[in-house]
Amino acid sequence: MIKKKIFWISGITLSVLAICLVSGWVLVKQNKDTLLSIYFDTDQEKNMGFFTVHYQKGDEALVKRLEDSWPEIAAQQERWFNQAELELAKADLDIYLSNEIKEVDTSSDEGSLYLKMSEMIHLNKNYTNSQLENLFSHEMAHFYFVKYIEDLKVDVDDIPNWVHEGVAMSFAQRVFPEHIEQIAEVQPLMELEVMETEDGHKGYTEDNYLQMLYAIEYLIYKHDENIITDLVSETKKEKGFTSAFTKLTSLDLDTYHEIFETNMEDISGFENLMLVDEAEAEKQMLLYMEERGEYFNEASLLYTYLGNMYVNQERYSEALEILERQLLYHFDPTMYKHLSEVAFHVDKEKSLAYAKEAVESARRNEWNVEAFEQFLKEQEALLQNN
Repeated sequence: MIKKKIFWISGITLSVLAICLVSGWVLVKQNKDTLLSIYFDTDQEKNMGFFTVHYQKGDEALVKRLEDSWPEIAAQQERWFNQAELELAKADLDIYLSNEIKEVDTSSDEGSLYLKMSEMIHLNKNYTNSQLENLFSHEMAHFYFVKYIEDLKVDVDDIPNWVHEGVAMSFAQRVFPEHIEQIAEVQPLMELEVMETEDGHKGYTEDNYLQMLYAIEYLIYKHDENIITDLVSETKKEKGFTSAFTKLTSLDLDTYHEIFETNMEDISGFENLMLVDEAEAEKQMLLYMEERGEYFNEASLLYTYLGNMYVNQERYSEALEILERQLLYHFDPTMYKHLSEVAFHVDKEKSLAYAKEAVESARRNEWNVEAFEQFLKEQEALLQNN
């Protein structure tokens, strides 16, 4: 998972603030593009609807990638926030695609940022295409959400930062999903704070980001996608987020985080039950998953248990469906190999596709590529003979 940020005080924020203090904000607004293009060392620009992308010569392919991804992001925006493009254009949004921010080390929050004060987004170009698309959609979600909040005449700071970040991550997962890890430690959501890293920079931890994502996804699962905008509207009515949250969700913010703690007692119960009554174990695991939705710490383990159970029972279609959900968490070459073997029984084309992906994954992760190439050859031979 790539870390992102909003509003935190880093080198770029301090640089922009320093310029503001010296030059005056009116002057900065008039010369924003020039000043930021110098800072990010960009010399090209391309208009995309209501915003402008600034980039370096030679990065045209990356800009094309952003342009191609834009329709899906815009469609998701319409579903969640329904902001009119004409109104969004008034923000004069600029996106800077360049190397990592000069003051930010690669061990810190270097992925991207949205800075509301200067209406700019920075995207670090040194990522894979899929990661860049995820970053782009994440930061655009920040922009859209802030605009929606402002349109309702609500103070942006009245909405907790965990909601801002969770909404952005959830938005991005819907259009350009990235693999995620499990949460090692959960904390009360209202107590999540930007932390200073060993290199002196500031940002949320990976566990924090994941918990924010889980928290928003759970709300959507239990209600629907309108819960996001409903929380903003209710915050305005209640004159505060906490009471609005409790009224809409019947959840206590002080204990909400406990939902996302790993419940090893239940897991042990499932493991023991599988040994004596697989049918009952399956029933209870499915009920457990139905209660929690797609994002919870035990999800990967339960997908494995159910998938292997279905394979042993030769219920290959069900096994393939549940194991494909495992890809959200577990995505090394062996997972793709296993999916290829299961898919062979129900979908030959998908089986071959997963075998090929196992090879590519081995290359990406510097595993034994030859072993997975041999597996691909064997699968191709089997498919030809069937």
